[in-house]
Amino acid sequence: NAMATAGVWAVATQAGRDLLAGKVPDAAIIAMIMSRILGSLIVVTSAVIKFPQIYNVLRSKSAKGLSMIGFEAELLAYSFTFSYGLHYNLPFSGYGESLLMAAQDVILIASIYYFEGATMSRVILATGSYAAILTVLLS
Repeated sequence: NAMATAGVWAVATQAGRDLLAGKVPDAAIIAMIMSRILGSLIVVTSAVIKFPQIYNVLRSKSAKGLSMIGFEAELLAYSFTFSYGLHYNLPFSGYGESLLMAAQDVILIASIYYFEGATMSRVILATGSYAAILTVLLS
């Protein structure tokens, strides 16, 4: 992964030299740089995208209208995605969004459990199941 980062840096440096020399960088170089920039912007945006929803749930002390099953399914989907990225050593910009969205889903799920009065057995079952699935995915 460090070699890939060094390679991207070398390509970006060459593109900068080309621009300073009055040349237009190769289209493949521009596409790769734009891909990295867009991937990074998506990761940054995903880090805060659910904050308004989290804030509203915590402020109102209610999770009314939120779908527990929907958030649990979304958490699983994000977990599959980020574990794939980790397993294949993809750049963080390729799977970081899923990791950050999963973390926000965990906060929302915990809030739903708390404010909707989920039974302890439900919380233990869901948490244990997710931990087992995540253990398998990350192994």
